Amino acid sequence: MPNRTPFMSDTDLGRYLRAHLANEVEWLLRATAEWHVQKTLHLCEPGYEVEVFARDSAMLHARTLFEFFTQETGDNYYGCDVFHVSPQPSPNYKTDWKDPLHAKVMHAQDRSQTRPLKSFDGSGTKPLDEMPLDFAHEVVRLWRAFSAALAAHPDPPIARLGQEADAILSQAIQHAGAVLGSALAVAHGKQISPITW
Repeated sequence: MPNRTPFMSDTDLGRYLRAHLANEVEWLLRATAEWHVQKTLHLCEPGYEVEVFARDSAMLHARTLFEFFTQETGDNYYGCDVFHVSPQPSPNYKTDWKDPLHAKVMHAQDRSQTRPLKSFDGSGTKPLDEMPLDFAHEVVRLWRAFSAALAAHPDPPIARLGQEADAILSQAIQHAGAVLGSALAVAHGKQISPITW
């Protein structure tokens, strides 16, 4: 069986951050923004259920990043400890979101009885299918904590990755903002409320 989590040098870590983690946060935030647009427009066009595509994409990328930020490296996936920082705490993910999100993304289980999940801000509960913004907000919070941990690291090559991680997140937020002002959203004449990250 191949080793799916080989040791990474500082150079490898930089490549992993730029190529893989950046891809995950970029498409998580864009998919979440598109889901938000589609929920606002409420087009309900048969054969054009972009809301579902965006929701499922957001959940997939969120799950990947939750796994990376909150768990140590295992045989099949990297955790943020590969960057020599501790896994980040996420009580919402660990105690409330993990099992339903895993079942939704990874398994064809009966989802008809899925319990409501706690919202990111703790203001209430929502069905799993209404959670993309909540998941994305928590991932952004975890990303910022990860960036800060990298920046505080005593090893200068690791510390420099903290600045790079900040820049990656800023760019992903900017690109998600462009989704909110897309031609499609404007063409339907509805005001799309901004997302504050």
